[in-house]
Amino acid sequence: MDVLSNRRAWHYIVEVIVAAQVEKVWEIGSDWLSFPARSCVLECTEGENGLPGCVRKVTVKSRSGSPDKERRWVAEKLIHIDHSRHILFYEVVGGNIGLEPGYQAAFQVVGEGEGRTRVVWSFRFSPKQAAIEQMTPSIAARVTAYIQELETLASA
Repeated sequence: MDVLSNRRAWHYIVEVIVAAQVEKVWEIGSDWLSFPARSCVLECTEGENGLPGCVRKVTVKSRSGSPDKERRWVAEKLIHIDHSRHILFYEVVGGNIGLEPGYQAAFQVVGEGEGRTRVVWSFRFSPKQAAIEQMTPSIAARVTAYIQELETLASA
């Protein structure tokens, strides 16, 4: 797995080449209510899985695998999904982890040939949140872990 990153003020991109077919990576990564699951508990709070407007509550698991005592969570709303272009966009609409509404992210996969796929996961803070730039390394690390999980699942 090759990790590349691009950082600009309050915008960050993580790009990773994974050893798996693009269609399998997209099938797993675009399942809004099932991925990522290794480190999170996902539940639908509004709408229908895979359709714009669907809101999921993502509760972070503790190291033991159960939700932690503080029940850190974020609510994410699926804004747009394009299966032909293998891209989806979502935004934060609530939570208690320090991300306010205005945080937006995009997840895209691009075939690189020979069973390899480029995963591009970008996120940005609202101008109001630019001061919380110290969270960027933590979010980038979590995104990278999600992509590692995705590679494991897609290559199984």
